Amino acid sequence: MAIATLVTAVFTMTITMQIASSIKAQVEADRLSIASSLAQTKMSQLLSTPSLEPTNNSHSFPANSGIYAGYEVKVTVNQDKINLQDTISSGEIKGVNIDDKLPAGVQNQEQTIEKAGSSEASVTGGDVNVYRIVIDIKIPLGQREFEMYRVETLRSADKPTEMGTP
Repeated sequence: MAIATLVTAVFTMTITMQIASSIKAQVEADRLSIASSLAQTKMSQLLSTPSLEPTNNSHSFPANSGIYAGYEVKVTVNQDKINLQDTISSGEIKGVNIDDKLPAGVQNQEQTIEKAGSSEASVTGGDVNVYRIVIDIKIPLGQREFEMYRVETLRSADKPTEMGTP
């Protein structure tokens, strides 16, 4: 009888711990989903704007904001120049690795073009004006605990050529 009680107690404790950990994982997934939704909304607003300006804005949601209560969104837009030749050869954009999820044989390969009349190869590229858009979202975990969620992208700062009459 004692062995059956011990086995039942251990089984009940194991099930209870697994239920608690699954509830904790669900709450964490919900928080991350809300942060992802905020980032997606803010990013689509910025990318659909015809002209961007460098900015550094921050917004905190008050306690009566429903599911967004306690979240803080910080948007940073900087104008920057990226040298395509350096980016292609190093595989980095200012310290951020480019991981294009392709097989190693085709990942981040340099494009070489043979110069006419010479046997030297050169890498093509040059400076490109871009806006670096960074969205940081502070996810509330408790009274004074936060987790950060970051989304970053680049958008061309050069005006597109107008289509129509030459």
